[in-house]
Amino acid sequence: MTNMANFNVLDIPFFSQKECEVEYIEEGYSSACFIVTCTEKIFSSSLGNSSELDGLSQDEVTRYFVRLLNLNDKVDFDQFLLLKVLAGLNVTACIVYADENCLVMEYLDGITLAKAAIEIERKQHVAIKTVSKFHSTNIATLAVKNQHDLAPTLDLKQLISSLLQPLNVEHFFNPYQQQTLEKLQNNLIDFEGELDRAEYTLCHGDLNYSNIMIDENHKTWLIDFECALFAPREYDIAMFIAINELSVELLPLIISQYDQNTSLSLNRSLVLQFLPYCYLINALWFLGQVDEVTNLNEENNVNKNNVTELSQQGLKLQALKCDAICLNMREQAIKQMCLFDKLAPINQTLTFK
Repeated sequence: MTNMANFNVLDIPFFSQKECEVEYIEEGYSSACFIVTCTEKIFSSSLGNSSELDGLSQDEVTRYFVRLLNLNDKVDFDQFLLLKVLAGLNVTACIVYADENCLVMEYLDGITLAKAAIEIERKQHVAIKTVSKFHSTNIATLAVKNQHDLAPTLDLKQLISSLLQPLNVEHFFNPYQQQTLEKLQNNLIDFEGELDRAEYTLCHGDLNYSNIMIDENHKTWLIDFECALFAPREYDIAMFIAINELSVELLPLIISQYDQNTSLSLNRSLVLQFLPYCYLINALWFLGQVDEVTNLNEENNVNKNNVTELSQQGLKLQALKCDAICLNMREQAIKQMCLFDKLAPINQTLTFK
């Protein structure tokens, strides 16, 4: 995770020689995000040729969305290329700048589905319609040398192992959950054989309601492709159910809504097989974020005497946010593990020491 205390958004080269204001986005994203509002002078030569306009200017205001990159964002794939392709397909906002620290995109003026004042049933319908259209998008129509350069291919064994690696399993999981975890890992051998026969497509990988936006023209957009990967489309549907904490009983309705918007079909059995792994992946990810944020906060405390006054203020702000993020991440991990237990089924809940 890029350290906010030691990073000034306005130091990004794209914003040099621009008059900008920065607004931190409080919630809804997996890494630090900002809205940057830039004001530029447009002089008479750009406004027209009339002599009446000589010497006149007007302000042009443009807003951008900035996301700081986590340390592992660039390990598996080039997000810049992926987002460039998806923007070309009108799936997400246009990207205007990227480096090892951040992504800068055109700002989408709208509201996330999570914050939209509509019934939960309507949210579900909009989300499924959006993802079904996304799955139907033919990325091969664009000049991409190798589609799989855009994102990694799903490898459940490797993904779960990488999430487990930094965690103390005995600390976070009770004995019943450890047994279920071991059983799921053992079942991966047979499950991966079935996945070899499945049809793979580009999946978003994190279809929570906060990653779907509705603009002022009621068009829906997908954002935050940090977890994008090539996988069976059933993986996206299972992750949608898991991360939004939807009842498994809604699956027939979800499949029906999906089928209404695309010629593609969903394998109900495959969605159900993915579900426990999705709950587990989410829980492990949230727990990993707790560790990462806690370590970052401790690092800041060690180095707080070696930073500027402005960064000191950033450290204080980040410390407060770290506490809030850790609490939220722990709560989210508990919810996912409770759903994991229920589906497994094991009626023991996750407790933290």
